[in-house]
Amino acid sequence: MKKLSWVCCAGFLALVLAGNASAETLRDAVRFAVTTNPSVRASDAEMRTAAFELMQLRGEYLPTVTITGETGYQRVDDVNSLSEADNRETKPRHQLGVRAEIVLFDGFRRSNLVYANAARVDGSIFRLLDASETMALNATEAYIDVVRHRRLLEVARSNVTKHEEIGRQVTDLVEGEAAVQRSAYHRRPDPFCEAGAARS
Repeated sequence: MKKLSWVCCAGFLALVLAGNASAETLRDAVRFAVTTNPSVRASDAEMRTAAFELMQLRGEYLPTVTITGETGYQRVDDVNSLSEADNRETKPRHQLGVRAEIVLFDGFRRSNLVYANAARVDGSIFRLLDASETMALNATEAYIDVVRHRRLLEVARSNVTKHEEIGRQVTDLVEGEAAVQRSAYHRRPDPFCEAGAARS
């Protein structure tokens, strides 16, 4: 997974820096890579979730109030406890209740929940830091590689230009020397012609 994210980061930086190396600073490239990388964003979301769950545990220490209410019709058939007039009659019934609770001691359940969730928050923070620092390092390496390769390409192009210039100069010298030799050859008297003229 880390190799894949490094390759994605390197590819992104190569595309960004393909235009102009000075247009994108190292700080901007690293910031963009860290804020847009999916693994870093997932670690950030996990850390936020753990922090909100920890804040939610505050409710464990607060008192609870429960309000209940009922309404409807009721028919009771109980000859032993009701009079003849009230037995087997359907009557409206209404009931309202309020119950308040506060936990004084729960065997350290709440405090252990807080400690466990605090440890989860710490772990998620360190995972986020690890993912961010790894991505920043990968982005920096990719940025430096792109800048270095661009400079090497500039040196190679300059080297090719110098070699082409030297090649032209060598060609000019060779052609010039051949022209001088040809003209000297044409100006030289032919020894066979001179020997024939001397015999006649």
